Amino acid sequence: MKQNPHDCKCIIDRLFTGQLQSDLTCTKCGRVSTKLDPYWDISLELLNGKTAATTTIREETLTEKLKEEENRRSESVGSNSLCSTTTTYLSNLNNEGDKNELSLEECLLSFVRAENLGTKIKCERCGTYEISTKQLTLRKLPIVACFHLKRFEHVNTSNKRQKIIKPFRFPESIDLTPYTTPYRNIHEGCSKEMRQTRQKLTSLSNQYSLFAVVNHTGSTESGHYTCYVRHQRDNWFNCNDQKIRKERLEDVLSSEGYLLFYCKSFIDYD
Repeated sequence: MKQNPHDCKCIIDRLFTGQLQSDLTCTKCGRVSTKLDPYWDISLELLNGKTAATTTIREETLTEKLKEEENRRSESVGSNSLCSTTTTYLSNLNNEGDKNELSLEECLLSFVRAENLGTKIKCERCGTYEISTKQLTLRKLPIVACFHLKRFEHVNTSNKRQKIIKPFRFPESIDLTPYTTPYRNIHEGCSKEMRQTRQKLTSLSNQYSLFAVVNHTGSTESGHYTCYVRHQRDNWFNCNDQKIRKERLEDVLSSEGYLLFYCKSFIDYD
């Protein structure tokens, strides 16, 4: 097992540092090579496979489609229909996006799911190059867990960056146990009764509560960041530069989300 030598005692590391376990498994002999690394945040993919085409929207593409539709409609039925046409188009677009809505739990499951590597890697036991699988799990959880949603990506075909506008659900509280290394180990080769007993013991300290959400408005070229912050138990505030106003929890949970901050639930507020 390879250890990363990182060891810092500053306040940032004490709050945000967790430990990520990477397991490389040879599909021929089953040998597992393990590496441990520190992490300060977890970046989660919002796109995969077939959903990419329908859930990724460039701002310029959206504008072009609206203009084309409005020009076509204005030639046939007049300018009075422009507003309704735009509204209908955006409504259909939102409905299409809702069908592909992701959640934080789904993205975390994808993050810790074992994947086949595209290239063969030399196995130290076999002595030959073999197909391997790689799996990431959270070996050690931080006091404050930060999740980064990858809303910006580079498109090779157009050589441009684009923003991913995609509905995303995140909860007020979350149990991170299913994404940890001990949980995976427990569920491999154990009886149902043993899994249930151990799961109860391991999940008690893995409960997290949402306390801050950073949002981004704008495009890939320019934009603005705002933040929802929880004060004490149930008071939420929207911080927009010097403007600060109280918000409802419903507004926080329905926001787009770019950075999500969760702290361990046993940390109470006075």
